[in-house]
Amino acid sequence: MNADDQKAIVLVEDYRYKDHKGRISQLVIDLHDMEISSCKVILELPTHLSFPAFYIHEDKIFIYPENNNHGKSGLWLYEYNPKERSCRRLKQLCREPLADAYQTDLFGKKLLFSTKEPNANKNELGVYEWDVSNMEYSYKYSLIFKENIARNAGAWFLWNGFVCRPAQECNVMYGHAVVLQKIESDGCKFTFHELRRLEPFPHTFGIHTFNHNKGLTIIDMKVFRHPWIANPLFKLRNLVKR
Repeated sequence: MNADDQKAIVLVEDYRYKDHKGRISQLVIDLHDMEISSCKVILELPTHLSFPAFYIHEDKIFIYPENNNHGKSGLWLYEYNPKERSCRRLKQLCREPLADAYQTDLFGKKLLFSTKEPNANKNELGVYEWDVSNMEYSYKYSLIFKENIARNAGAWFLWNGFVCRPAQECNVMYGHAVVLQKIESDGCKFTFHELRRLEPFPHTFGIHTFNHNKGLTIIDMKVFRHPWIANPLFKLRNLVKR
């Protein structure tokens, strides 16, 4: 989210295996030794939280993490206070069970793009537009891909004058790889051109998210907690699937 020559401050999904749910935490990372110097939970609910997307308006930081709660919670907006390392809930942005939603005004109006349950990992990306009368996002139409790459994999960003979208490739499984797409739009129609596909690195089995901001790129890798046991079992499972 923010960085200088000494440290980076980022918001992440802090998953608790004991409870099988995530919460949102603030990490302070020392960029010299690449170690976490501080970790503080800033938002925790009885339900799962993930994908802490954010935007800045008038020097205030707002986040809208995923909080599906089995399709009942919708998407909520929070104001994040980095000094107090806390969040304050403001309002509901959308009532639908969205998964890894991302909002942007890079195309001249306030839009939100998201997949939703129960087909969050498929090929349909919903386009939502800000409804001033109801002060929330409403569904307009869907964009259909030829493979399961509809789900967002991080914040959209400008690169060499065009909008770049990280997408999750879920053909094999959820979060198998990340596809970087160039987006073109005439204000009504959107087209996506693949720039690069990031496959899992050695000793990992997936890439979850890709975020680029202020010269800093953060990639969320999927690794096994007990690799000596899990790696052979994972390879065996893939052979069986073939």
